[in-house]
Amino acid sequence: MKSLKLIPTIFFMAIALFSFNNADAQISISPCPTYNVVASGCVGSCGNPTGIIYTSSFCVTRKEKFCLSNDGSNLCPNMDAKAVIYVNGVQVASGNITAVGSSISFSAPCGANIKIKVGAVSNGNPIQCIQLGDLYYSLRKA
Repeated sequence: MKSLKLIPTIFFMAIALFSFNNADAQISISPCPTYNVVASGCVGSCGNPTGIIYTSSFCVTRKEKFCLSNDGSNLCPNMDAKAVIYVNGVQVASGNITAVGSSISFSAPCGANIKIKVGAVSNGNPIQCIQLGDLYYSLRKA
């Protein structure tokens, strides 16, 4: 009889464990698109490399959240867009922002000098384009 009472308990524990695993598997959405655009730029045929220089002057907190996002692109498929982010002269982040919607998040203290360099670099893809195309990016602040 004891083994029959144990089976429902194991069954309910398994269901609870399964539901917790599903909760962990939910897709998270980056908050970057909801941040306010404070500066923007373009890399590709509009210029290569390019950059942004921004000084945060109005701050809500002592440390502000920022992100650099790819807002749209028609960059040739044989090129990638690489970004490097400096805060007060120190590199704090870098990465590939080639995919539309991709972003790099970082934080900076209030009043910081933020410098961003973005370059279009060959990725080794043998596709040859007539035009380089452009990639549009934005510096966003939470």
